[in-house]
Amino acid sequence: MVLCCFPFFHIAGFFVAMYLTYISSTQILIANPRDTNHIIHEMIDKKITVYSSVPTLFLLVARNPKSKEIPSEILNNITLYISGAAPFPAEAVRDFEKQFHSENKFVEVYGMTETAVLVSASPAVGKKKIGTVGLPLPDTEMKLVDVETGEEVEIGKPGEVCVKGPQVARGYHKKPEETKKAFDKDG
Repeated sequence: MVLCCFPFFHIAGFFVAMYLTYISSTQILIANPRDTNHIIHEMIDKKITVYSSVPTLFLLVARNPKSKEIPSEILNNITLYISGAAPFPAEAVRDFEKQFHSENKFVEVYGMTETAVLVSASPAVGKKKIGTVGLPLPDTEMKLVDVETGEEVEIGKPGEVCVKGPQVARGYHKKPEETKKAFDKDG
């Protein structure tokens, strides 16, 4: 059972709701993201196996006093936590993992509407760097460029994310000017 708290107007909600439940042949539970009591109740009552949400909601659920009432066997039954749509501070991830028994079950993902969902994800198992969006998906290239110059920036420097891969859109439908601004020969 997948508990999805992403809004469906967001590409992450669409991915979790449609794709993840389809490939895993499971059911989806759509929770009201404004009601953490309800989310916690559903985690317990429906014995969810995947919980997907935005970082803010992960933190609100963790801060809800009722989260302390979630039995260990319920938490141990959850095999995957998916976070996306915004940065999740590394220290907050560590705190969440400790409280929810989710060490090595927590995956941060990154994507955008123009990339038909994801471009990178932290590994579900093995070594990962908490607080990052992980590694590019297969056949996907990513780089950071200076917004002013368009030149690739050095490692550790801020920049705009540019992506090339099979999931990148060709452009915006019937909007050539917007397409020209956002897409180049490299994607």
